[in-house]
Amino acid sequence: MPRTLKSGERELVSKVRSFCEREKQNKEPLIPLEKVRLRVATMTGISEKTVSKISKEVEMAASTSTKISTPGKSRPRDKKIKLDDFEICVLRHKIHEFYANQRPVVYLDETYIHSTYSAGKCWQSETEEGVFTSDSKGPRWIIVHADNFMKWLQQKLTPNLPPQSIVVMDNAPYHSVEVNKTPTMSTTKAEMQNWIVSKGLSYLPTMVKAQLFEIIQEHKERPVYEADSLLEQYGHKVVRLPPYHCDLNAIELIWSLLKRRIAEKNVGQEAKNIIKITEEAFSSITAEEWKKECEHVKNIEENYFRDGVLVDKEIDRFIIEVGGDETDTSDSENRDTDSSNISGMRAVGRGEVLVSLCWQPAACRLTVVLLKARNLPKMDVTGLADPSVVHTHSQ
Repeated sequence: MPRTLKSGERELVSKVRSFCEREKQNKEPLIPLEKVRLRVATMTGISEKTVSKISKEVEMAASTSTKISTPGKSRPRDKKIKLDDFEICVLRHKIHEFYANQRPVVYLDETYIHSTYSAGKCWQSETEEGVFTSDSKGPRWIIVHADNFMKWLQQKLTPNLPPQSIVVMDNAPYHSVEVNKTPTMSTTKAEMQNWIVSKGLSYLPTMVKAQLFEIIQEHKERPVYEADSLLEQYGHKVVRLPPYHCDLNAIELIWSLLKRRIAEKNVGQEAKNIIKITEEAFSSITAEEWKKECEHVKNIEENYFRDGVLVDKEIDRFIIEVGGDETDTSDSENRDTDSSNISGMRAVGRGEVLVSLCWQPAACRLTVVLLKARNLPKMDVTGLADPSVVHTHSQ
């Protein structure tokens, strides 16, 4: 089956065909055949310089038996911080700790609405038309725009917050603008050197960017966010939600309620009416509805808190402290008498491993997953080998 051409490729084919049609009508080449580069540039609509560059890339790829790469795909990108279940559990408990102090909690979030936002279906009759279908979404109204976030935070939100409030927000980029931003590998070498000098550190003139980056990684500070600093000046505390935990923000539920009411009223989908409809939808949300959504979030938090304690108790049963000949004799005897009890294997200085066990009786299969390992010494006589964990299961 032939490959489907993308829009850019289709446009390129159209340009080449149009050029060939003009030459057909002219009954001779519009550009001399000897001028290959100029002909290709005119056909495709790109510059001669770009044609030359692509030609060199093709020759280089042919000589090295590689494929032509798309420019920009090899650029370094900021790595996203990935949190495991244990780190997310710590964040949940930290949030619960703040809430337990009975401080005022203020949820913060942003959203947007299109002028064509309406219900997907409705009742209709001979006299009443059904739902309009628009070819485009139309203009978009943003509630608290990212570019104006800090201005709104300082002039609108902060003066209206109760003393010592807890402000709950997610990790959106405009929430997480760093005051003390650390250089990355995409930073220029001069900026890396200036950062190292500003911290009172030194470097060798012969060092390359990778070596400078190692120094930066070793001495970088915890990020200080602009929004956090502003709110802390007024005695408030910022609590950031764990990734993918919008269920802990009650305002997300209010956004859902708000948009449903806008969709019910936005039948005509006229841009001039969307602001009025949105303001009326805001006014229709009652304090009881806010209380209901906040209580719903509190129940979710309590469930997370309760489940986290249960998970901790179960995990403690599967922590193995790797031992050797120094293992206490009584512990050894206990393990011989009960091979199913894997907790309590203790020795000094041999580290710990955390494993997950899954037994499937139908397949008679035991799956062992090594989750974490810490403080494991290098046991090879050369001192160079990485530590390994061996699990032996006997039926």
